[in-house]
Amino acid sequence: MTSGLRKFDLAESTFWLLDRASSMNFAVMARLSGSLDTEQIRSGLAFLQKKHPLLQCSVQHDAEKGELAFLHRGLEQSIPLAIKQVGPESSFNGDSGTLAESEREDAAASNSGSKINGHGELSGMRNKSLEFVAQSMMEAFAPETWPLMRAFLLRGPQDLRLVLIFHHSIADGRSGIRLLQELIAFLADPESAGLLAKPSPEDAGTGNESTSEGPAAEGSKLPGGLHSLLPGSSRPPALEENPALPVSFYRKKSSDASPWLVELCLNSDETEALRRRSKQWGCTLHGMLGGILLSALARCDAAPGENQINDAGEGISLHRLALASPADMRGKLASGADDLALYISLITTTANVDASLQGLPELSRSISADVRRQIEDRPLEFYHLLPDPKRYLSKADPGKAYGALISRLPPAAALSNAGVVSDFSSAKDGSWMVENVSFSVHPSLSQMVFVAATTYGGSLTLTVNLDSSRWSEGLPLRYVQKVEGMCKAVAETKY
Repeated sequence: MTSGLRKFDLAESTFWLLDRASSMNFAVMARLSGSLDTEQIRSGLAFLQKKHPLLQCSVQHDAEKGELAFLHRGLEQSIPLAIKQVGPESSFNGDSGTLAESEREDAAASNSGSKINGHGELSGMRNKSLEFVAQSMMEAFAPETWPLMRAFLLRGPQDLRLVLIFHHSIADGRSGIRLLQELIAFLADPESAGLLAKPSPEDAGTGNESTSEGPAAEGSKLPGGLHSLLPGSSRPPALEENPALPVSFYRKKSSDASPWLVELCLNSDETEALRRRSKQWGCTLHGMLGGILLSALARCDAAPGENQINDAGEGISLHRLALASPADMRGKLASGADDLALYISLITTTANVDASLQGLPELSRSISADVRRQIEDRPLEFYHLLPDPKRYLSKADPGKAYGALISRLPPAAALSNAGVVSDFSSAKDGSWMVENVSFSVHPSLSQMVFVAATTYGGSLTLTVNLDSSRWSEGLPLRYVQKVEGMCKAVAETKY
């Protein structure tokens, strides 16, 4: 049964087009110790689908009108859950919830020596779980399919991960992490978790009510689009007069993407040291991390024909680079702060970068101030800088046409910071607990790298996601090592 339409707003339409050009799916992940019951996970996913209307919807594309809309489809199709034992020669049983006997063997010895941890050791290594997540994020949601979310339970020699992957038009990092938190709360205590689905008194009569006793759409409507809740500025958008310039090691897209995903984990002492340093510098942690990402890019940008990195960052000329910061707009909304919805804008800061630690404090302050200013003055300007989505939605292949547009934009590094994530629930019987929470987004065609930051249990995790087919050979890992090295140098250096 299908019913109910809500047209996409400008933000949702833009991200749908970005995804058609190149996957913009994103993943939220909980790394756990212990074991989880797969049937309990399925029950939790059903609970979430009843609660959140957008998990009951497909996307309707009307090419003739150049419009997109959410079409309510109900609960006939459940959120798919796939279970995978990661390791060599692992088999994949889809939604069966069963594991082949060969999958139960410990694959640690053949994981290419990769190691991931949260103790401040060299953690910029890939493991099989992350490789699987990176590939899964690239798999498009088929047209008119629903729900626009899928779940995975990954069992590996190094970790157990519960992963949710979303189409970006229905969610963002904050709402995705919150949804994962709701799922974990259900697994810990299904009866208490049901209370989360009841509307608060201030929501009564707003049309946003949902209960755990039936489909959310029976008593509620879809969350409003960002532009209906937060009108944009009437001033025309201002283009960057001195845009970012290309870097020598990054190529135009010429083949299928080769997704490359790693995690960097700093321990609680190192994380706290970075926070103290940011206060000393008069910048935000986001500004400091953004400065580190750009400085590391500048160190990778060797002279033409050279494939090397200047470790000291000395004697390198200024590089004109851009940082794209997905900004959470929920703080500006009167309602809908906890909805599963897309409520972000993109703030782009362009700066001259000298790649040295000596210039990092000023760069960090500049990024912090610019992001703050743009959020206050023109929070939705990004969406108005681009052409009207209708120009592309009416084309035979909207993704190809939009991709050609996006590919002409100045290249940028993207940094999304989810901030401090509150502790997740744990099993009452001690059979499992959440050790870390992170998220990741595959970069758009104009983004060289997408870094997502979360702080959980006092420790900072950076997920680094890029298309290695567009980088010079060997540079992705060197870039990650430089980012980690600079983070630790800043934490340890006295200014």
